[in-house]
Amino acid sequence: MKTMVTSADRFHLRYHQVNNGDDTLLFIPGLGGAASWDYLPLVADEAYPSVRTLLPDLLGTGYSHKPLDYSYTPAAYAEQLNTLLQIEGTGKIHIVAHSIGCLTALMLVQQYQGPIEQLILCEPGPTPFGEELLKTISAKSEAEFAAQGYASFIEHVETAISPIWAGSLHYCLPQCIYRLSKAVLNMDYGALYSSLPMLPAKRRTAIYSSQTPPSPSLFDNIIVLENESHFPAYDCPSLLAEALAQAIGFD
Repeated sequence: MKTMVTSADRFHLRYHQVNNGDDTLLFIPGLGGAASWDYLPLVADEAYPSVRTLLPDLLGTGYSHKPLDYSYTPAAYAEQLNTLLQIEGTGKIHIVAHSIGCLTALMLVQQYQGPIEQLILCEPGPTPFGEELLKTISAKSEAEFAAQGYASFIEHVETAISPIWAGSLHYCLPQCIYRLSKAVLNMDYGALYSSLPMLPAKRRTAIYSSQTPPSPSLFDNIIVLENESHFPAYDCPSLLAEALAQAIGFD
């Protein structure tokens, strides 16, 4: 595992770099996800393309630092990842984001000074289901959520949504989850998605489950997985690996 020290020289962002090659694929997880946890089964799948891959744990999650004095917003995360790409990005850059991580991806494309070969958005969020979760998190004060609400939230995720996601949430800072949820709810994310066709990415691909209605006008390419999960990296990594190989051109 590698470490990138943030611009403040205080916080450490930790990440895996797997595979070798001229081009780079960066993963951006959704709420409470850590790429080092979420995507290892995916990149180990035989269908996954042989492309140099970066799996970062954003601040507040996974193996990275979890400072209390940090904003935990999509914009702040985009700034982190912009720095990471400047250090580690080589060749053609592909960005793959999941759920509300797609908002960070859109901001990252706006910030990054080099060319982006492809932006791949998987289950772009927040979906209506995700928005209700964010509202549930934000209904309490930050102090209440950190002290009591977070444990209840993880228990709900464990029993009703995804035990794998719950496992990742156990290694997140509660204040990170709260502040990110509030920040997303306060964003005009509809306008941000509407800007997608104007962003400086050569190609724009969406990957949806079969239960999610796509937005074809925003994308050059749409891939529908024959699975109803909002978490394809957890529940159908082989299908997602095949979809990524198809999108990048390694199939």
